[in-house]
Amino acid sequence: MYKKYLILTVGGSDAPVVNAIELIKPNFVYFICSDDTDKTRGSYTTVDESGKPCGIIKTCPNCNHQHGEMKSSIVAQTGLEKENFKIIKISQIDDLNDCYIKSGEVIQEIRKNDPAAAIIADYTGGTKSMSSGLAAAAMDDGNIQISIVKGRRLDLHKVKDGTQSARLIESSRIFLEKKLKLVEGFWSNYDFRSSLEVIAEIAGKPLSSEYYDRLDKIRYFCSGFEAWDRFDHQAALEQLKPYKNEPYLKHHSKLLSEIIRVKQWWPGESLEDPAKKSFKQRAHIYCFAPVFDLLLNAKRRVKQGRYDDAVARIYRALELFGQLNLLRWEKPLATSDLNIEFLPENLKKRFQIQEASGEKITLALMQGFFLLEELETPVGRAFDKHCKKLKLVLNKRNNSLMAHGIIPISKEDSLEAISIVENFLLGSLTELGEEKPDFELLQFPADLLKQASLI
Repeated sequence: MYKKYLILTVGGSDAPVVNAIELIKPNFVYFICSDDTDKTRGSYTTVDESGKPCGIIKTCPNCNHQHGEMKSSIVAQTGLEKENFKIIKISQIDDLNDCYIKSGEVIQEIRKNDPAAAIIADYTGGTKSMSSGLAAAAMDDGNIQISIVKGRRLDLHKVKDGTQSARLIESSRIFLEKKLKLVEGFWSNYDFRSSLEVIAEIAGKPLSSEYYDRLDKIRYFCSGFEAWDRFDHQAALEQLKPYKNEPYLKHHSKLLSEIIRVKQWWPGESLEDPAKKSFKQRAHIYCFAPVFDLLLNAKRRVKQGRYDDAVARIYRALELFGQLNLLRWEKPLATSDLNIEFLPENLKKRFQIQEASGEKITLALMQGFFLLEELETPVGRAFDKHCKKLKLVLNKRNNSLMAHGIIPISKEDSLEAISIVENFLLGSLTELGEEKPDFELLQFPADLLKQASLI
């Protein structure tokens, strides 16, 4: 059987505290009280001090008539035994941060000692900072019932004794909305893994079916784009498939399908020989979607401050662009295993000695583009115009710790590399007579959760 814990903020009035304990009937009570100051004694004295520490007697200034009464301590009024309560003293009672931290420590103590505990937090008494600190800590936990004692007011200052009752406040919605704001922040920075961790935390709380449906959809989006961000495009497709026709995912769904098609037809991956396809068919199969994907991925890494990762992706985008253009040649040329029989006669001789040795002929990034130049392709012409700047990108990458050197990549370096390669790609597409992509439109939408009315 689980135990019920009540956390209370205690101020000058004992009535709401006594009322909460009697109505909730906890197994254990934590009293969060004010400590002594230079001028006054703290509210902790009303909890268990002997005699009659509760209440107040006032004297009328006109007739000297006294009214009010003094009562025994809160634990005496409620019959609490010493082993069933604990007093927490706060010295900085008007410091919201201190009150929040102390309240959080109480919650952590309960969770540590009794993981199955049912916790109720009542923030009726105490200073505004004390009650606000407890309420905020309880809402951040997300699995604590929040209570406040209410009653009939005779004026703006005092609730009539005997009319008080403890009312539980539905706080799961507040907790959920706060956590979803956190998810939104992670999403806007493309930190999908952290978003998934927060969603897992939320899903462990008791929520309405409406919220569970909402969370499921957010989880699908986060899982899909998290998989896509690490290039597991098939897994991304499976997660995002139910929403592929939504207006806010139309362009991304098309890009994802094109990337998967290229991967399926990659040399060595396809059951069918790409050489049997016509030039027009191969131009369709080997589209440049994976290159655009790498460029967009690099831009996301820059936003996260991962500049070396960005340049590594730019390098691969450039290399892949060359490989795809060679696969589009009159006969597909694979840089991992060059078939020199598909080359013009004037270029065969260069590789015949290497072929005669029995070695597999492979081409590095620059060799691939030089071959495209010699084959007099449109991309070869574009490469000739951009070659000098592209070499700057390669030098930055080669000198980085992630390649062959020890020099870190700066933000400026990564942005320059992206700009150079993007201009080369757009120039190449102009030479090819192909449509230029809208990279801003194709980037992972930072406001997707808003577009889908999930945040």
